[in-house]
Amino acid sequence: MGIANLYVPAIVNMGFSIPYLLSETTVSGAAVTAVDFSGLDLLPGTLNDPDKVEFTLNILLVNPIAAGANYSIFVNGDYVAGNYYNQELNAVGAAAGAMRSNNANFAYVSASSSSNYKAFFARDRAGRFRCFAEGAYDSAGSTALKLRYTVKSATITKITDIRVSCDTASGIGIGSVITLGVARSRQVV
Repeated sequence: MGIANLYVPAIVNMGFSIPYLLSETTVSGAAVTAVDFSGLDLLPGTLNDPDKVEFTLNILLVNPIAAGANYSIFVNGDYVAGNYYNQELNAVGAAAGAMRSNNANFAYVSASSSSNYKAFFARDRAGRFRCFAEGAYDSAGSTALKLRYTVKSATITKITDIRVSCDTASGIGIGSVITLGVARSRQVV
């Protein structure tokens, strides 16, 4: 997929819709470890105001393995988990917890289960890649809510590729769907 010199008018995201679809991938045939969106040219000079554009991933993750799995988001070919940090809030029933990790995790899916996530990402004013993800997963018969905010340590000039990757081989199962779109035009801090 190659997207260059894309012009997108200022738009408003209403709920979970994607006003401007860039690409969609559906896993079929066999489970995979990663899904790549490459050939992107998503920031400087490609949109109305590169400091006010946010992109989205609508994700249905199917975990075909018999263990819970974490999923990461990587940008611009930097697949080193230690170059990212995330802050997490997790709620299961009446219990809640928080943690900070040195990795690119943005989603979690229980063993042999599926979950929906919505992730917003952008390059902020300081040039850092930032991703906010929200979703829910099954946890011992309850639904757990997960919020994660993932940041790349080094700055970037534009977004040229995005990778969604599982920490376990073949952890993105058949039927998984990942949709990339422009979420809205607004200031990202």
